[in-house]
Amino acid sequence: MATKQFFLRAGGGLLTHLGVGMYSSYDKALTELIINSFDSGATEVALQIDKTKIVVGDNGAGMTRQEVEKSFCSVGNSTKRTVKSKRPPIGKKGIGRLGGFAIARLMEVSTVKNGERCTFTMDRTRYDKADDISSV
Repeated sequence: MATKQFFLRAGGGLLTHLGVGMYSSYDKALTELIINSFDSGATEVALQIDKTKIVVGDNGAGMTRQEVEKSFCSVGNSTKRTVKSKRPPIGKKGIGRLGGFAIARLMEVSTVKNGERCTFTMDRTRYDKADDISSV
């Protein structure tokens, strides 16, 4: 008898629990985003807040498009141990990037590494409706 393999899928509710649920206040969510900057090796982090947007910018290691696809877009994975820094990483779970969903419905991510820029938008409402977030 052949054995059927089963694979886990993650519905959009998971991102809501991990993002909105874990970071129930703006200060916790912003702290997570700043920790991600610190863990990327940044020595400078700038925070801009106005009526329509919040921007967290840093001078950290950045990511290539391939690194975004392989690591950033894989919830629960953390690449901070690959960043060359003498500081120990603060974050541990690989979900801090979801802290932005506790603050906003849309997150725009823009990163540069080795002269290659990668910019994309993540829309929480699309994930919330998805039966499987890997298809969004």
